[in-house]
Amino acid sequence: MNHVITLVRAGCRVESRGGRFQLLSLRECIVHDVATFPDALWTSLKAQYPRLEIEIVGDRESLSGFHVRMCLSTSHRSRILLTLAVVACLAAVVAHFLM
Repeated sequence: MNHVITLVRAGCRVESRGGRFQLLSLRECIVHDVATFPDALWTSLKAQYPRLEIEIVGDRESLSGFHVRMCLSTSHRSRILLTLAVVACLAAVVAHFLM
């Protein structure tokens, strides 16, 4: 998520125009008080991180009137592979004791 935040800082020019980041977890953050969130930045982020979910939400408490929520979704592929490995190990243990 740190690399995503770095790209957003540069794309939204946070250093000169303002904005702040709220890190909710290792995979989720909220960007407050940025003047704009350019389409080119959105496209670039989605190209580099296809599993990145970007949501722009109206927010009366934000100076800009909105905030941007970004969340990196987890891959279910790794969970499936881990489950298959555990099942294969259990099957090998059962087969060993049955023989």
